[in-house]
Formats: sequence, structure tokens, C-alpha cells
Amino acid sequence: MAVFRRESDDVAVVDQALLTADEFFAVSYVLIAMVFAWKTFQEGRLAGAAWDLPRIVGLLSCAVWPLVLLGVAFALTFAGRDMSRPAAISLRRFAGGSIGRKVMLFGIPVVDKSFDDAVRSAGAMAGGQRCSTLYFVNAHTLNLASQSFEYAKVLRSADVVFGDGTGVRWAARLRGNRLAANLNGTDLIPALLGRQPGLRCFILGSAPERIAHIGKDFAKRFPKAELVGLHHGYLDHEASLGVVEQINAARPDLLLVGMGNPLQEQWIHRYRSRLDVGLAVGVGGLFEYWSGMLDRAPLWMRRAGIEWVHILRRQPWKTRRYLIGNVEFMWRSLSWLYVDLRKQGAAA
Repeated sequence: MAVFRRESDDVAVVDQALLTADEFFAVSYVLIAMVFAWKTFQEGRLAGAAWDLPRIVGLLSCAVWPLVLLGVAFALTFAGRDMSRPAAISLRRFAGGSIGRKVMLFGIPVVDKSFDDAVRSAGAMAGGQRCSTLYFVNAHTLNLASQSFEYAKVLRSADVVFGDGTGVRWAARLRGNRLAANLNGTDLIPALLGRQPGLRCFILGSAPERIAHIGKDFAKRFPKAELVGLHHGYLDHEASLGVVEQINAARPDLLLVGMGNPLQEQWIHRYRSRLDVGLAVGVGGLFEYWSGMLDRAPLWMRRAGIEWVHILRRQPWKTRRYLIGNVEFMWRSLSWLYVDLRKQGAAA
């Protein structure tokens, strides 16, 4: 049974457990995969299909995945209990706060911080004199990065990358690290806007028909912050140059870009040198929550690491991303393990 400690109002971390939510979820994956493998076998037998080479290969693939997932579950268990944290890797310090140690995931340096420390660090960057960048990576983001060298390069160029979701925590534990908190933009950005008085914010993203509604409710949501401008996220290069001028004229401390992965990080990377802001953040679907198009999963689901189940109920078109993408992520996590540990050890 997992033991939880409150980190903030709506963020929890696992201190110690006999079987954590991560491990329980991994074993659940194994059981699901086994059911699919048996169903495939039964259908093939009942249909009297010929046992040709392609069919044999397909059935073997179904049988292999449960073994891979079971290995991941055991590895996660032992990584969480027996492996010590590797030496910390220092990052440069920002005025008013410091950034902590890094964990290499698919060649991307992910910063391990508590939720409160992460909020303080983001606030310090927002008060800086140059454009700093902050990205959040989840299993889907890292899958995309593993398929695109250019996108991986964009993520590595960020000043700070935080880990979001159960998949990222699994991968970190395989590398001998238990991340202090689940750091996602949906929780961290509202906390930053609520805790830092006078923060000037510019919103870039969402659809043209929803952006006005988001701006209208901003003052109610965050009375301590100031919204200095907003624009929808459907932009070509010419329009982007005009929006950059609009952003710079407003002189925001914080630029929130919500275009989805990988577009938002690519946009920030492309125009970073032109932006006169303290901190640019890729926030994914945050604006859809603010517009009322989506609602958050219950707190118990977020703590257990199964918020994606709630998302699937609301956005069923993401089924492939979560069901197939998560399996692909676990496989890539294993295939990247040696490279990540080598890079992490060399940096230490």
C-alpha cells in the first residue's frame, strides 16, 4: 500500500511503498497484454486460420509484450527500493532560486525538483533579463523526440525540462531515480500565477473562437497576475513575426505557448532570439482546461498516476497515443537505458 505525503494543495509524491501505484499500474499493463494475447490466439484457433509465417510472427509478438512489460514492472520495483540516486548534476543558477539534479531520459536532461522548488525556479526565470525556456515532457513527448533528431535537439536546448506523468517516473526509476514530484504545466503554471504577485503574462495558443473566453476569465482565476496580451495559436511564419512584435510590445514576464507537441516547443525555439520575455513555457493543453473544453481528473486519479484514463474518456481519439504509445515508450525506455546511464555517469 502506497504512503503519500502532501507536496502542495493538489500534488502528492510517493515516499515509500510495498507496491506503489506505478508498480501496480505496470502489472495491470501485463495482465491486459496477456488478455489480448490469449484473445488473439483463441480467435485464430476458432477461425481455423492457417498457421503461416506472418500469423506466427504476430502471435509471438503478442506473447513477447507481456514478458517485456513484466520485466519492466520488476525493474521498477527493484529500482525504487535498492538503487541509490546517482550523483547530482548541477545546472546554472538563476537569481532567486536554483535548479537541481538531472535525470537523462532518451538523451533529454529532465530536472528533478519538488513541486514548490519548481514553482520558485520558474518564477526566478520569469524575472530574468533574457528569454529562458521551460518545457514539460511526458511519454508521448519523449516518443516524438526519439523519432525526430531535430525535435530532440529542441528539447535539449531548453534551460529546464520537467517530467510529467507516470511513464516518465517509470523511466526515471529504471535509471535509479525516484522523481520528487509529477511536474506538469496544468498544475505548475496556475501555482506560479497564483503565488507571484504582479507577474505579467501573455497567452499564445488555443483556437480563435476560444481565446477571448480564456482572456475574459483570466483575472478571476489569477487576481495577482496581469494578462498583457493574448493571441490564438494558428500561425504561419509571417503571422508569427507579427505576434512576436505584439509580445515584445507588451513586455511580459511570462509567455505561455499552448500549441501541442511538438509545435509549441518548435515555435519557441525558432523565435526565442527575437522574444523579449523572461520565460517562455510550452503548456500543451492547459488552455483547453481554462476554456472549459476539458476538465481535470479527480485528485485521486492524478495521485495514482492514471489521469490518462480520464483523458481517454474525454478525448477517445487519443487511444492510440496512450495504449500503443505507452507500450512503445516502455520499450524505448529499455533500449535507451544504457545510453542514458552512460551520459548521466559522464556528466556526474
